Amino acid sequence: VEQSLLETGAVGWATGLLSESAAAGMEAVTGSLTQMGTDGEGNVTFLSVDPVQLNLLSSAAVSYAQQKMSEGGYEAAVPLGSILSSEFFSGVGPMVTFRFYPVGGVRVSCRSSTESAGVNQTAYRVVLSMEMEVAAVTTFSSHTVTVPYELIAAETLVAGDVPAVYAYASSSSVPEN
Repeated sequence: VEQSLLETGAVGWATGLLSESAAAGMEAVTGSLTQMGTDGEGNVTFLSVDPVQLNLLSSAAVSYAQQKMSEGGYEAAVPLGSILSSEFFSGVGPMVTFRFYPVGGVRVSCRSSTESAGVNQTAYRVVLSMEMEVAAVTTFSSHTVTVPYELIAAETLVAGDVPAVYAYASSSSVPEN
């Protein structure tokens, strides 16, 4: 029970910190994260990520996280009876303090992806991925947990011409004789 309380507290605290960091990164972006080129007829010819905006996003997110981490960890107190595996003692007893400390720094990466979004439609996404390790410590034990966080920083839907006829065949749908 104690380990699950430690993990839950660590994940909750770290997720909040990473979420705030991602929001700070998004506020730092001064333009569009994606660039789209078109031909003379308005057809999309390319999509790309603006590296300057992406670097602003990443560096602001990391800076915010590092600043918050330098302020120290987080503490929470739970009654001892809640740690024991007994419903009878739940919520009673002396308070046991849990401390959550960041371990190392925040790892940040960005990736772009495309995904089919319908007939002749493609979704283009830029995803900010962040991860940090948190040590959860009590008087009795300690436990380290890795907490991931992802944010869709930009999404563009590219729609092409809808065909007059659409056919789909799968090798598994062909009847055997």
